Amino acid sequence: MPGLFGIVRVSPDAPRRPDLRTIFGAMADRLAHTQEDVVNRWGQTDDLMIGRVGPGHLHHTEWPTDFQKPPRRFVAGVLHMTPNRPLAVQRSGAISPSSLSALRGFYAVAEHHASGHFMLAVDRRGSFPVYYAQIDGFLVFAPEVRALLAHPGLSRSLDPGAMGLLLASGHLISDQTLLADVRRLRGGHALVVEEGLCQSQPYWRFRPGTRAGGESTHELELELGRLVRGAARRNLGDPSKAVIFLSGGADSRGILGAALEAVDGDGASLQTVTWGTGEEGRDSDAPIAARIAEATGVHHRFMRRTTQDYERHFRDGNALIGSASDVVAYHPLEYSFMQDLRGAGFERALRGDEALGWSTPVRTLAAALTKVKLHRLEEDSRLSSYVAPRYYDDWCRASDEVMAKAEEEVRGTAADDAKDYLYFAHRLEGYLNTATYYKLIWLDQRNVLLDEEILDFFELVPASFRVDKLLYRRAMARAFPQLWALPFAAGNSLENWRSLLAEDAAVRGFIQKSLDDERSHVWEFFDRRALALLFQSTVPHVGRQPASQRARAVMRAALLRLPGPVVRGLQNLRETHTSLHLPAHAILLRVLVIKQFVDEIASAK
Repeated sequence: MPGLFGIVRVSPDAPRRPDLRTIFGAMADRLAHTQEDVVNRWGQTDDLMIGRVGPGHLHHTEWPTDFQKPPRRFVAGVLHMTPNRPLAVQRSGAISPSSLSALRGFYAVAEHHASGHFMLAVDRRGSFPVYYAQIDGFLVFAPEVRALLAHPGLSRSLDPGAMGLLLASGHLISDQTLLADVRRLRGGHALVVEEGLCQSQPYWRFRPGTRAGGESTHELELELGRLVRGAARRNLGDPSKAVIFLSGGADSRGILGAALEAVDGDGASLQTVTWGTGEEGRDSDAPIAARIAEATGVHHRFMRRTTQDYERHFRDGNALIGSASDVVAYHPLEYSFMQDLRGAGFERALRGDEALGWSTPVRTLAAALTKVKLHRLEEDSRLSSYVAPRYYDDWCRASDEVMAKAEEEVRGTAADDAKDYLYFAHRLEGYLNTATYYKLIWLDQRNVLLDEEILDFFELVPASFRVDKLLYRRAMARAFPQLWALPFAAGNSLENWRSLLAEDAAVRGFIQKSLDDERSHVWEFFDRRALALLFQSTVPHVGRQPASQRARAVMRAALLRLPGPVVRGLQNLRETHTSLHLPAHAILLRVLVIKQFVDEIASAK
């Protein structure tokens, strides 16, 4: 995974290890994945060794070569703007929030001072992953957890809260990893090493609606349109080497509209791509995206999602993100899609992950957590059947503690503001970021709608304008009316995982092979027999549909005839007033995500 890695002395009393340089070299070897990867290294002594890895087109800042003149700055990614003065100050280990908040771009950055003061920070979104651990008085960090396993002193103990959260929510939150002694550096945070201490400190926080009330709707719409245009222009770069991920929805449509203006309406100079299981149908993402591309004259390509070679894609992608989410299980081909796009000459991708107002309104903090899909382990009582009894209570208690900390971050905040904060700080960083991380190996990923100025702007936007992205949709309709006149997709072009789990040979074969692996250490934590029974229950029934299936089909048909606002209201009611009931594919695939990690750390011993 591209990013910064290194070993930094924290404690002056830390014992000397003759193998530190060997460990540093092993970390570099584990992080280089393609022939395009360039590995830069810096460090004269065992007190500080720092490196950068990734393809040359991804890093836009020169690597330091002067060993004599501190402070030294190391950057992975791109800084659009940076102050000339040092980013951190030497004052009781405190960082300078104003200097870090002034940075613009997608990056991880480190700075080393002559006094030994060291700081490592990531941008507000955590665009470049940094995982770290303190081992025998040294800070060890890297963009992949597996690179830290190169250090023999790293504890392999699993984090019970992370195990519970991944199983229930499908991703980790906060600063979690599956290892108890390894943390992830959160977006808007910095690690500071000084005077024998290493501490994580925040320098920025997403604060939606905290300064709302001074601007009219008209003013807000115009300003958001200006900001989206500026962000797209700043991040587009050379149009011939950039590709825009295009769906049939609103997010990518706004980015395309802004990019079209950046090239003075010359659609033929822009490239778009969408992927799905097929282009058929009239109202799903793939065919709508094709209509948008045709109307704007951009060069468009479609990439077909299949389950061919599912096991290899699952293992490769999941290893890269350290089993931090189940995203690769559901999107296994996207790594190879990025490789194909890189082979076609592209270097950069513009994407539409956003924090512009997540879904329908909520009234309570509990409803906000449910809406952003953050769940405690005990919320689905059936999970107790699949977790080994000796671990279940511990995982429940630990996941409760993690969720309580997340709730404490928004205590006293209005429910809709809390929902949008939790979505940005935990759902986006914990799930959507992992969907971006393994794509970074091939293409520079720019989340245009998460530009710093846009994130700051949303402090001015009241919750009523953020709900269901109302302000964004109005602003983009005003800015790009020709695009908003085109139809919007009513569904996605992705897989039906209930059907795949029941019928697809590649998916079923991989799951069965994994369940047959009796020697795996993961069965210490899960009941293999119970999971095998769950898997067997997914085989489709032959002949007539069961009554429950027929009833659900009738209900779905009735819902499709209801007005959109009524449907969304019913969905909101269902999400906030029913207990968690995970589908079989979610349970099985999340267990296999964990299985791969457990097997890797077991072999690393």
